[in-house]
Amino acid sequence: MNSILMILGSLVFTTTALAMPAVGDYALYSITHMNQTGTYESTIKAKDGATFTVENKINIGGQTQVQSEQKKEADLFSDSSVANLLAQCAQSGGNLETVTVHAGSFNSCKVPFQNNDSSGYLWLGQVAFAILKVESLNSNNEVTYLELQSFKMGR
Repeated sequence: MNSILMILGSLVFTTTALAMPAVGDYALYSITHMNQTGTYESTIKAKDGATFTVENKINIGGQTQVQSEQKKEADLFSDSSVANLLAQCAQSGGNLETVTVHAGSFNSCKVPFQNNDSSGYLWLGQVAFAILKVESLNSNNEVTYLELQSFKMGR
């Protein structure tokens, strides 16, 4: 489960309020990994200068793991970076789509991603943490699905 949390954390934060990011930003996702279901939550807990404390909590297969980390503001999506991505989706290698998840229907940019251990697609839009949906396949042929259930923009 630790590797799932690390993969999801990297997806949430390495993809380059309403004023996001802001203290109180919150996103709840449903997650399916290797036929197990659960939840994944991200919350911005505090800000010190240009650094945010982000708490990530995953509950899958009846096990819960919580991780707090410090993230620079530049490493988190902002309103303007998401707006720019949506405006230049095709130039960024993505496709503009309307995606419907439990949290609602949103304009999104579906972009392919590949990192050290996995590849797949991200649907990004104007919500806390910008991620609406993820479909990922890792090097062990394990599939992970993530879908936004609810979110709250901080202040």
